[in-house]
Amino acid sequence: QPQPANTLITGARAEQAEVMAALEQIEARTALIPILQQARMNASLLVSVTHGDPKLDNVLFARDADRALCLIDLDTLQPGLRQHDIADCLRSCCNRVGDGNQAPRAHFDLNLCRALLGGYAELAAPLFDRAALAFLYPAIRLIPLELAMRFLADYLQGDRYFRVVRPQQNLDKALIQLALVADIEAKRADIERIIGDCFSCRQHRA
Repeated sequence: QPQPANTLITGARAEQAEVMAALEQIEARTALIPILQQARMNASLLVSVTHGDPKLDNVLFARDADRALCLIDLDTLQPGLRQHDIADCLRSCCNRVGDGNQAPRAHFDLNLCRALLGGYAELAAPLFDRAALAFLYPAIRLIPLELAMRFLADYLQGDRYFRVVRPQQNLDKALIQLALVADIEAKRADIERIIGDCFSCRQHRA
């Protein structure tokens, strides 16, 4: 049944307000966007082999134990930054609320962050000197912002890239990622403390 015109107008205005709010949040963080690329270009960060898409869906878990076995979907392997890869893994695994199909809420789970970074640092700590480690929190903050920009751009272009099952899903996904950025920013001191705890003791041990 067709919706009344005033309902459609109200919905369109609300949608426009959400788009404008998202754009304002992105604009406020423009200084963050080139940080990793600039560090890569001036050789402050070195390129290595990365997975390229280390999200939760690409982790193979054991059937008979509560443990991860390996990463799968290796067609995304590419030269890249370790900071980018582990930050993307944390973005996927530590967002315990928003999944793209609900209201734009997000919660960066610090306990999961500590567990994941602790396990990662068991082997990777020697690869991160102090300069490389300084870019880890900015990467954790940047990755959901980049994804929010991609979702929003696809929404504005008519949902051409990401598959959607309902109107405004890409917009909602963008808002969720921006909410995750805000939560990561609010927890900056905690996240930086976790990074220090996980890497410093293992670097000394190595």
